[in-house]
Amino acid sequence: MKHTSRSDYSHPPYLETSGWKTVYQNNESISLSGWRNFHFQNAFEYNGTDNLLIDFTYNNSSYTIESSCKVSNMGVERVLMAFCDSTHFDPLNWSDSYNPGLWGATAVPNIKLISEVSAEPMPADLKPDCNVDMYDVSVLALAWNSRPGDSNWDADCDLYVTVEPVIDMRDLSVFIGHWLDYFE
Repeated sequence: MKHTSRSDYSHPPYLETSGWKTVYQNNESISLSGWRNFHFQNAFEYNGTDNLLIDFTYNNSSYTIESSCKVSNMGVERVLMAFCDSTHFDPLNWSDSYNPGLWGATAVPNIKLISEVSAEPMPADLKPDCNVDMYDVSVLALAWNSRPGDSNWDADCDLYVTVEPVIDMRDLSVFIGHWLDYFE
């Protein structure tokens, strides 16, 4: 996978050979139809802005029946395809000057990319939405002066480093230190 500013393959270079990150590589045998999960072996840090290039490569040692997948027509050439049944060696080493012949397609494979944020919880983000804002103030206010066993006790509001059994000014001072923090 790699980030790219391009949105189609209307002009060269077609095969970009640098900047790729291998996120998954394995010998797979797929015999059933339906969605298939491939859990990344290496994390990919998406920048949240650019388009992505995703290289789906398979290299059989001889001719086999072609594979297929569900696609969506995008109206512009956003996919490059080639096949050669190992007559042009490893596809991962192809370039614009060495490949079996490429053609563009407007049909894009239907895929789902699922990610997880592996960050520590943000202190003072009492409604875990990655922002310390007015909602969190209201959660802290509802728990104000409460102790364990009180109906309004909220252990998440006990923010002070040494946990004392009351939500008070010490917790408010920690909260203020994180006011308007957010996670991108």
